[in-house]
Amino acid sequence: MDDDQLSKLYVKLSKLEQEIDLLRNVNKTLRIDNVSMKDTLKRMMTDAPRPDGESFTQMNTQASGSNGTPKASYEVEFAKALKRFYQSMNRVRSQLLGLRRHRTPDGAEVDVLQLYLDKQTRAIKDLGDSFELCMNTLKNDVSLIVKKKKEHTL
Repeated sequence: MDDDQLSKLYVKLSKLEQEIDLLRNVNKTLRIDNVSMKDTLKRMMTDAPRPDGESFTQMNTQASGSNGTPKASYEVEFAKALKRFYQSMNRVRSQLLGLRRHRTPDGAEVDVLQLYLDKQTRAIKDLGDSFELCMNTLKNDVSLIVKKKKEHTL
């Protein structure tokens, strides 16, 4: 391999490292959003009176009915959707941490660098796909909950 091919590989590596940095920033933002959502969920779950005077626990007790048959409880559905999202994002986070651990082989030949870049490219693509899947699943879950709630109020 000549210097031109080697420089192309280093440019490609540089782009991959930039993409990893971008994904790290996205992950950081998602962690902040996750903390915010957890706090909101904790506030919803407390027995603090709501503006309408009814607590979350009272609402769930009423929603389950006197015979124990569960009825639609949108807050519980939302909490479950957030839990699934949180678990999915933990898997994505684990993928990102795996990417962070991979380092460029020291003193590697061009062929080894090419294999490394191909592996990193696949890993970044998989991470992006996982991230998109998490976001779409959350979006669909929330949309379904909102749709059910609108249908119920009509």
